[in-house]
Amino acid sequence: MIEKLYDEVISKLRKYVNSIDRQDVDSAKAVEKFLENLINRIEYVTNIDNTHNVLEGRLLRELRKFSKVLFVKTANRKIYEEKMQRNIDRLAWINLKYKINTSARTYTVAQREIFYANLGDNVGSEQNGRRPVIILQNNTGNRKGNTTIIAPVTTHQKSALKYDTSKNMYYIEKIVDGSIKRKYLGQYEIPLKLEGKETGLYGFINVMHMREIDRKRIDSRKVGIATEKCFEEVIKAINRNLQV
Repeated sequence: MIEKLYDEVISKLRKYVNSIDRQDVDSAKAVEKFLENLINRIEYVTNIDNTHNVLEGRLLRELRKFSKVLFVKTANRKIYEEKMQRNIDRLAWINLKYKINTSARTYTVAQREIFYANLGDNVGSEQNGRRPVIILQNNTGNRKGNTTIIAPVTTHQKSALKYDTSKNMYYIEKIVDGSIKRKYLGQYEIPLKLEGKETGLYGFINVMHMREIDRKRIDSRKVGIATEKCFEEVIKAINRNLQV
């Protein structure tokens, strides 16, 4: 098919060139210009095709490397199923991240407000998934910028948060394998207190994981506002965390 098309093009070009009066300088220059433009167009298209081929080759190589990671085999069925679920979650986040990235920002946020945000599939001990976050950034930055600074909120049942008077520390009480376990909050974990009536959202703010995110990650519906006293404790925890 390509060879036939090539022969037809060459035949027509030869016929066109042979029809020109070689003694006519203007005609000769016109042919020269025509052939020069034709060569430039062919080179342009060839370069595009080469670029596409290079990019497609790189994409395929990255996909092959990724597939090797995704389909690691193991004789332990439970471990294999856990790995598969983990990898499904990774791929689901890639798809969701693309959708989030192509969405529009139609609202703003304000300091002390609580929203749900898609923090994604991250590395190691970084906070993952869709979870509540508190807006830390000042409102000048929130109004003018596309990003904001947040800290994630780790949620728990209403009755789980308790206070140990002997240690002057809050702790979360959980039942693990039939036994009651206590998780004491560190100096960077602040119990969330919201303004107004009960909202059903209970948790603690972990300033160790504060980060900058694009507002596209944040749901449009506000779920609460931290009290001024709670936010003061958050700022103190941040200062402790950043103290040199």
